[in-house]
Amino acid sequence: MNKIRPYAFFPPFILLIIVAAYSLIVGMQDETQTVKVMADLFNLALDKLGWLYAAAALFVCLLSFFFTFSKYGNIKFGGKDAVPEFSYWNWFAMTLCAGIAIGIVFWGVAEPIMQFQNPPESFGIAPFSEAAARFSLAQIFLEWTFTPYAMYTVCGISCAYAFYNMKEPKTISSAFIPFFGDKIKGFWGQILDAFIIFALVGGVVTSLGEGVLQVASGLESQFGLPSSKISWGIISLVMVIMYTISSYTGINKGIRILSDINGKLFFLLLAFVIVVGPTIFNINLGLEGFANYVESFFSRHLFLAPVSGDPFPRIWTLFFFAIWYAWAPVTGMFLARMAYGRTVREFTMMNLILPSVFGIVWFSFFGGTAMHMEIVQKLGIAKILNDKGVEAAMFAFLNFLPLAKITVPIFFVVIVLSFSTAADSMTSTVALMCTAPDAVQEGEEAPAVIKLAWGILMGFIAWLVITFAKIDGLRTVVTLAAAPAALIVIAQAVSSYLMLKGDAGKSAVK
Repeated sequence: MNKIRPYAFFPPFILLIIVAAYSLIVGMQDETQTVKVMADLFNLALDKLGWLYAAAALFVCLLSFFFTFSKYGNIKFGGKDAVPEFSYWNWFAMTLCAGIAIGIVFWGVAEPIMQFQNPPESFGIAPFSEAAARFSLAQIFLEWTFTPYAMYTVCGISCAYAFYNMKEPKTISSAFIPFFGDKIKGFWGQILDAFIIFALVGGVVTSLGEGVLQVASGLESQFGLPSSKISWGIISLVMVIMYTISSYTGINKGIRILSDINGKLFFLLLAFVIVVGPTIFNINLGLEGFANYVESFFSRHLFLAPVSGDPFPRIWTLFFFAIWYAWAPVTGMFLARMAYGRTVREFTMMNLILPSVFGIVWFSFFGGTAMHMEIVQKLGIAKILNDKGVEAAMFAFLNFLPLAKITVPIFFVVIVLSFSTAADSMTSTVALMCTAPDAVQEGEEAPAVIKLAWGILMGFIAWLVITFAKIDGLRTVVTLAAAPAALIVIAQAVSSYLMLKGDAGKSAVK
């Protein structure tokens, strides 16, 4: 027990157990009531806080670009003589897998088609039109590229500078020293970390739920195994075991190795779709979508539809912003653990620019090919999505392409690895936040029992949510969790600026 930071560990852990128990009791008695409660909470959160989610996302994105191209980009984490621990490839693979990996395999086909057939009502765009296709990709670039990685980047910079240049403990509360000084190292620092942990669990639960639903859908479509509460429970258990074991082995072994494999499989699948898909069509549509994204960059971030009441922003933009807020503080801390020996500019290139470019290419070719299947090949992928759910879209997509008997099994592996590489990095980081600094030496991991506790609890909550509320429940959990996380991200962004401004060239590499 002397290894635990009690106020960081017990409040969110106990609160989440209470929430899980309540959800189980209510859900078993009346599933419709569970869905109604979650829907009401979802709407309440976005009605009151949607403006904050949107404005903060734009601010953080602009600040991250400023760090990339300003004089602060020369500052080196760990000082001028620090030597990096990871290769560029391992660094990129872990960044990609910790950030949006499970999301792009779950939404890579579904979201482009959903927005293609249902563009915002207030924009007057005809479904399945050229304008709808252009809008769809531009919107996806907003939700999946620079903005989420900007949140991770600013959070990562504040942690990395605190850890390696200020020699502070490896907790997110250390990033707030510019505001509170050494006072943040005690009780209030632990309380702050507890809030962050609670928010993160919402993000992890959402990703795990998406992964479980997609695996279950694949097993049903490929092997006829019914997608049910029992299968969801078994899949959840298998995933929990995988990412907990990976987390136990640490960042230098399990996490690095799984990310390496997963990253290569991502590039393999992307190369396959580029070759067998309508390549020129996808390039043309991707360029159109990117141009639309750039020209509408500010208005897309701040589209809230207060007059028309268009539901589009809350269903899509604000929902995804909420996910990124929930993930950002702890993802930033995880990315900071790989920043030693790198400059701020290297950090932003690896954690902002490169994964964003990958996301643009991924959605251009997967989303573009799916649209081509719908409007040119007339394969009815939109109907499959509407009838069988979001989780079925990618499997239908792969079955329409050549070599499905090879690509579908590979995709199963990618789903499991994508979630495992994200969840194990988060489990490892949360456990480290709950561990007393003097109980962990430099380079060591948090105690296995803490990792196990968090891994099991997050898996159990994910199963509860998808069992009694499915996608609507996942949306609600992450939206509520994002409320405190958004404030944390804003504060870490400002803290990053204050830290780098106060460096005064001490750690800069000329």
